[in-house]
Amino acid sequence: MNSFKFILPGEGSAFLQLGSSIEQQVNGMFKVMEEYNWDNFAVVTSLYPGYEAYVDYIRSFADTSYFLWDLQDVLTFDMSEGTSDIRARRVLQQIDAQVLLVYCSHEEAQYLFRIAADVGLVGPGYIWMLPSIAVGNPDLPPPDSFPVGLIGIITARWKLSLRRRVRDGVAIVVKGVQSFRAAQGPLPEEHADCKGPPRAPSNNTLFRHMLNVSWEHKDFSFNSDGYLINPPMVIITLDRERQWDKACADEAEETQSLGREERALRSTSKTSDRAETGLGQNKGRPGEQDPNGLKSFVFVFS
Repeated sequence: MNSFKFILPGEGSAFLQLGSSIEQQVNGMFKVMEEYNWDNFAVVTSLYPGYEAYVDYIRSFADTSYFLWDLQDVLTFDMSEGTSDIRARRVLQQIDAQVLLVYCSHEEAQYLFRIAADVGLVGPGYIWMLPSIAVGNPDLPPPDSFPVGLIGIITARWKLSLRRRVRDGVAIVVKGVQSFRAAQGPLPEEHADCKGPPRAPSNNTLFRHMLNVSWEHKDFSFNSDGYLINPPMVIITLDRERQWDKACADEAEETQSLGREERALRSTSKTSDRAETGLGQNKGRPGEQDPNGLKSFVFVFS
């Protein structure tokens, strides 16, 4: 139940996602790259649904950021097993960048890194970054083809139990109904049943009351697309023991519950702690980064 699914909400749908959007994950990748001054990079994607949006987010971020990013190339090819390995090798051999942002499924990532190893694109000198969909379930052993030093970005909620996740989801609905009733009065009687076909609601008034909910000191505010505005996310790295080095979910939840001023103060205080966690060290060329030195850390988008 900890696996990650990439689901796109339909236009006008009442969709709430307690994880992070691919755009928010791209934002997180750039935060890591900026931290280490990795300004030159390339993008490698499969044909997995959503890859065009992923590339668009990256281009938009790079073009509008104050940081001078150098997107050297965008390479897209079929990564499914059974395709031509020769063509995949030819595509990857075009890469000159040392920092590579990937978009593909978990299964496709296994194929990608097998081919990348064949052409010498893994190991010291190369930094690969994956969104959660390609990372898969961090509780399971990573595939053999995943290289040491691999960086992934995932939601901090993956460590929560299924009971806790369901509880949070139900709480959002209940809090939304309470807010609706306080503003609109008693709820109208419902005459539908489970036997008939589902009908689209005539308006989204109740849904709007679910977009700004606080529950047990946690902020569940959603944007118009149905994603959390401030999703706690963690950066994980694959260490030499082939274990995902990760931050605890409790710290992420604590960070999420902080107010804006407290968040700023904590961010300032953590700057002095980066030497202990490995952040801020070995900045510069990606090949100088020790995979075991890039410790997990938690950040919140404001």
